[in-house]
Amino acid sequence: MISLLRYLSLPILFAFLVVNILGAQTTNPEFDSLFAEKLQQKLTELGDEGDYRGLSAAVLIPGQGIWTGAYGLAAPGVPMETNMRLGIASNSKAVTAGLLLKLQDEGLLDLDDPISLYLPDYPQVDGNIPIRALLNHSTGLFDFINDWSGATQTAYGDDDNRVWSLADLMATLGMPYFSVGEQFDYSNTNFLVAGLVAEAAGGATLGQLYHQYLFDPLDLDMAYPPHDDVFAQPYANLWNTAGTSVSLDGNGEHTFLTFPASAGAIWSTPYDLVRWYEALFNSDWLEEPSSEDLRYRDGYIAYTTGVRVRNDLGHSFYYHAGAWGFRSYLLYDPRTGISVAMISNQYGTSVTASAIDLFAEALAELPEPNRDVGLVDVLPVGTTCFADEPFILVRNEGLEAITSLQAGVGLDGTWQDTLTVEVGGGLAPGGQLFVNLPFSLGNTEEGKRTFQVELITGTPDDIPNNNYRNVAFARDDGTGLALPFTEDFEGTMNMPSSLISQQRDNLLDWTVTKFASATGQQSLARINYYDGNIGHKYAFDLPLLHIDDQGAMLSFAYAHTIYPGVGREDLRGYISTNCGASFELLFELNNNDLATAPQSTELFLPTQDQWATHQVDLSSFAGEDVLIRFELENEFGNLTYLDDITVDIPTAMTELINADIRLVPNPARQSVGVYFSENDQVRFCQLLDAYGRVLHTEKVAANATEVIIDRANLPAGTYFVKLLTDNAVVGIQRLLFF
Repeated sequence: MISLLRYLSLPILFAFLVVNILGAQTTNPEFDSLFAEKLQQKLTELGDEGDYRGLSAAVLIPGQGIWTGAYGLAAPGVPMETNMRLGIASNSKAVTAGLLLKLQDEGLLDLDDPISLYLPDYPQVDGNIPIRALLNHSTGLFDFINDWSGATQTAYGDDDNRVWSLADLMATLGMPYFSVGEQFDYSNTNFLVAGLVAEAAGGATLGQLYHQYLFDPLDLDMAYPPHDDVFAQPYANLWNTAGTSVSLDGNGEHTFLTFPASAGAIWSTPYDLVRWYEALFNSDWLEEPSSEDLRYRDGYIAYTTGVRVRNDLGHSFYYHAGAWGFRSYLLYDPRTGISVAMISNQYGTSVTASAIDLFAEALAELPEPNRDVGLVDVLPVGTTCFADEPFILVRNEGLEAITSLQAGVGLDGTWQDTLTVEVGGGLAPGGQLFVNLPFSLGNTEEGKRTFQVELITGTPDDIPNNNYRNVAFARDDGTGLALPFTEDFEGTMNMPSSLISQQRDNLLDWTVTKFASATGQQSLARINYYDGNIGHKYAFDLPLLHIDDQGAMLSFAYAHTIYPGVGREDLRGYISTNCGASFELLFELNNNDLATAPQSTELFLPTQDQWATHQVDLSSFAGEDVLIRFELENEFGNLTYLDDITVDIPTAMTELINADIRLVPNPARQSVGVYFSENDQVRFCQLLDAYGRVLHTEKVAANATEVIIDRANLPAGTYFVKLLTDNAVVGIQRLLFF
């Protein structure tokens, strides 16, 4: 249940998984025996090195099935078995989120509904909170577990056999930390309230709803106390931090079992956890709108809907950790379709690093499948002036030759054709093909589009997860758009249509956030905080633009902070005069040049005064059609934000210069004194950028003759100082910061 610590670790058919659970929570017979042996060896090694009392684990491999393994003791003298249920703690959150998504599929609720439609008034809970904010922890609600009050702690300890109801738990809440939508803060109370919403919308108790919509139809041997007796089937006892066994016999542990409620009280086996993630992420169990809601995340938050997101081992995956006596970790990797689950029955010892090590072992020792064709790359990505048709790079990653191959293709989410891919006498194991697909990408006036392609083999592919790609592109005839160009990131939840990401299948790409902005309500964010893929570069392109003969200026607002003692992110800009065939460096901000706020180990959310503006003179490209690319290199740091990207002709503001206004010094390195006459009756002093946009306004005291302007974090460049009375402009002077 405790929020994950930062440094713990740097569509196949679902039908084949549905088996008799209670009698068959063991490795599938078809699972490669040598692979299974290596996974068990790794689990034993992790158990020994981590000094765990007991571990239970499962790995789901498309084309192989499910491996299960156990290590150590479930209780003194009792070996851990793979069919023993254990508490999964905060991995219960995805189960509760899945229930709400399923209720949305049934038309019983909508994630954008306020909770007041379903719940009575509760002290300390704002009825205007949208259900969606509960599921991504942006409500500000007091955390009834991590921040419980002394009275609650006493009540918890007074009676081991107390069955805590959701209403009992709601009575323990303290004051909210902040108003809904202000920031992200992991709080178990969000999923406590979500459980209440589910009961109201579903018309039944939470235990009944879990069974009706999840456990029974998906044939999962999960249990929710007190609705279910978690001791009715084989289960594992706990060990405390001193290494002493803690007896769980069902006669006096209702407080421990029921207190986490819908935020963390579910019990399961790793076998069923990987099957659960398979249903959630890799099947049609959810309808498409709810599946999109499951995956949607705000750019400032590495949390979707009851599930976290991180990058590591060169992969990008969904995951969650849990801690309530038992410790659990569960991940799903969309690229490979692999799911990994691990649970320990030792309080206080995390399994996060061990679970990711087991994932690494699965990736490293993955047997070569008999039939596996991989879609390695798709072109075009971004803006192109050359391609009328797409190209794909195909590789045979299996042991058998590929003798027949087709490609399903589509645009903007609609499949349009199935094309034959010529493989000659066959594509040998390890062989590659660079293929031009005879399919029209549309005309140059249609702007940003998405291209989908899926490889289809004559015999079903053993590893289908690497057969599909979806990329964004725009075709251009080589004539750039007339200036001005501006993107303020307002009015969209996704990457705006004016920008095209260079990323493929990365869950931590640049994404719009509603939590921070230089102006307006939204900006673009890249969260490096959970990205262990060091050195990876995240790029996006502006549309092709025509620079006027007068030249132009690129301007953008940015905010960033450094994570102490780790890496330094690099933000670079590149420019191309040949429609992306080649690029040259345009600007670079790194280290302290990029930082606009003090170093922080917390998720960075900039205040209004922690934004800076960077300007780049494009006069040397006058008369050219240019493509501008932004690129951020990840060093596992914090967050980077961009806003108000503009390319325009600089504003000439010389006609209003007043000789009675003096700027000292000018040019300036830091502070500037603005001097004027008392007779001018100046009431306001404004600092403007090269486009005439107001960056700062300061009220001037009556009868004053001087104002001091502080440069703060502004980059070098040309600015203007504007003085005003209540209803007129006194004058304007040009200011140069160097």
